[in-house]
Amino acid sequence: MRPNLPKTTFVNVVISFSYHFVKNYAKRGLSKFVRARGTSYAAHLRPGIISQSLDYQPLPTLTNLIAMPAPATIKRILLVEDSQHDAELTMVALEECHLANHVDLVHDGAEALDYLYRRGAFANRTGDNPIVVLLDLKMPKVDGLEVLRQMKSDAALKHIPVVMLTSSREERDLVRSYELGVNAYVVKPVDFQQFIESVKQLGCFWAIINEPAPVDSSSA
Repeated sequence: MRPNLPKTTFVNVVISFSYHFVKNYAKRGLSKFVRARGTSYAAHLRPGIISQSLDYQPLPTLTNLIAMPAPATIKRILLVEDSQHDAELTMVALEECHLANHVDLVHDGAEALDYLYRRGAFANRTGDNPIVVLLDLKMPKVDGLEVLRQMKSDAALKHIPVVMLTSSREERDLVRSYELGVNAYVVKPVDFQQFIESVKQLGCFWAIINEPAPVDSSSA
């Protein structure tokens, strides 16, 4: 019989499986994950703590996921950021979890759409769609909300996770992002170390831990 575990949101999952959490607590017995009712749960598996028979799918220990280089087969991360400073900080953070070599950087919403639709400068882009899009909100030419709207209304792109990584705390931006189908909305911390930690958590979760939707060849 499965325990009555509470459901959680995407944001809570990101926090629960964060790099900081794994780094500090993985060695205390948090070594596997229990997947129940379509949601992943962390569980201490020391002898005697869980005695029920659970339907779960063990995943690689997160300590190893953080420590080892990302596999060569990992899909690309698309970073859409018009601030050179924030783009550089993001790359530094992703480098710490061995993901920087898997990032494609574009500088505005128009370039992001060209990348996703393989047109213009990206007409010859090969490979699959990105595993996740880290999307700034306030950008020239085409803003993040319009990129999000087009992605979530396109059958070939709508399943790609989109994380709004922005400095905007305006409630209307938050509400509109979720109305359009954003998967997570993260306000950029002002503090340098907090920014680095936040991006590491996002990169680790979406690029390594999260199980992506299967590709539908009929809509490609």
